[in-house]
Amino acid sequence: MLTVRRLYILAASFIGLLLFMQGGSALLRLVFLLAAPDPDFAVGNDWWREDLSVGLALLAVGAPLWIGHWIWAQRLARDPAEAASALRSLYFLGVLGFTIIRTAGAAGEALAFPFARLAGGSPTVFTLLDSLAALIIFGLIWIYHIRLCPPVALQTGAAATISRWYWYTVSFCGVGIVATS
Repeated sequence: MLTVRRLYILAASFIGLLLFMQGGSALLRLVFLLAAPDPDFAVGNDWWREDLSVGLALLAVGAPLWIGHWIWAQRLARDPAEAASALRSLYFLGVLGFTIIRTAGAAGEALAFPFARLAGGSPTVFTLLDSLAALIIFGLIWIYHIRLCPPVALQTGAAATISRWYWYTVSFCGVGIVATS
């Protein structure tokens, strides 16, 4: 029964966090576009309404879902058995994996923008601002979760194995990216 409760809490928290991050990224992109408009993107006077409504809807659903379940998960984690569970480790590493992929992708797109302009390409400002918004939101969520994730040296059993596999995968992907750059 504890495993089912743990699975529900962490799955709801993960889904809420995904919605929260997407909504925050959409709203931050909208703020950036309003501050530095892209003439290729803005069509008409009310182009921003759909982005605003989608971003607010994602935040309105995702924030309470994530925050409520995350607070519940943190209270339960005061119990050492709960804090050391494999599902909790899987949650942390799922969030870390997803956010590092999105952060790295957004950083790559943002860094490619000036080089594409220098090479004579025509990347849009929208692409740059979208990348910067995703970089900020997903990067901040990654930093928050990496600080809460217990070190591998303090984990035991399945939680330690899951953590090791996460770090091996991230290291392998990092070496692959450097080798192909």
